Amino acid sequence: MPSTLACDPKAIMALASGWPGGLRRRWLPWIAIPRRNGVGKAPCARVAGCWQVVDAFQAGHWLTADEALAACVEAQRARRTSLAGVGLALTPDVGVVCLDLDGAYQEGHLTLEAQQTITRLGGYTERSVTSGVHVLLQGRIPGPVRRYLRKGPHESQELLAHSFVTVSGRRLDGSPRCIPCGQAVLDDLVRRAGSLRTHQPLPSPSGPSPVDGPDTAILEAARRSRGGHRFMALYDEGAWSEQGLGRSEADASLIAALLHFTGGDRTRTLRLFRASALYRAKTDRKASSDSRTYAELSVDNVAKFLGYAHR
Repeated sequence: MPSTLACDPKAIMALASGWPGGLRRRWLPWIAIPRRNGVGKAPCARVAGCWQVVDAFQAGHWLTADEALAACVEAQRARRTSLAGVGLALTPDVGVVCLDLDGAYQEGHLTLEAQQTITRLGGYTERSVTSGVHVLLQGRIPGPVRRYLRKGPHESQELLAHSFVTVSGRRLDGSPRCIPCGQAVLDDLVRRAGSLRTHQPLPSPSGPSPVDGPDTAILEAARRSRGGHRFMALYDEGAWSEQGLGRSEADASLIAALLHFTGGDRTRTLRLFRASALYRAKTDRKASSDSRTYAELSVDNVAKFLGYAHR
């Protein structure tokens, strides 16, 4: 299990105290789970006594920055789950927009275009937990609350007003510590972009499962896949700690893999998850107000996070 967080807790605490009051209780820890285009940062909350992937926009899950960071530190100290960092649940009503410059760092250095964009915006700017940059500004964007300004194979620019945005605290030199008002800058950015492409959710399989046949065929395909060694460690052996994972992170990772090989079939994924070596008694205990069990809630939340429609 990693011994360090993907963020700077002290820096985040110092920064958050000077940010808009509407952000005070909008924080959540996150765990890393595999997804089709890399690794996703899935927001988590404590449900029925354990951490699991949740809908970031359910206000009942929101914490303050210090509460979310304390949960990460405690979880890693106790080696219970790999809460890797924290993030903010942005919604349009809070009036804060994030420009996500994915791939802004190439070979360890900011690209010239990224530098120019950052200078023009003048917002709070930090290096993201991957190879990108997040710029936060107070303001609003018209129309869709998530819009691509550019999307390429190695670099993309996306405006986010309704999204779970990770916060690293790794502020770039010269960036303000506060989140300044930037409505005029945002309006100019939208105008310069011209015809913007609205965000499209990840495609959900609508045809047959990627692997046809019985459950045994699904499992065999997963074991023979590129990540088969990890899949077997989790599914066949239940060896979550040996994979450097916490219990909840292992559940989410295995569920993500099963959803992939079943084409997003939640019923089949749930059945296979229950048959895995990660199964334990609490898996089928009620964990939500609508009587869903921990297993059902986990499958639904991971499927939603990965963009699979309900089937």
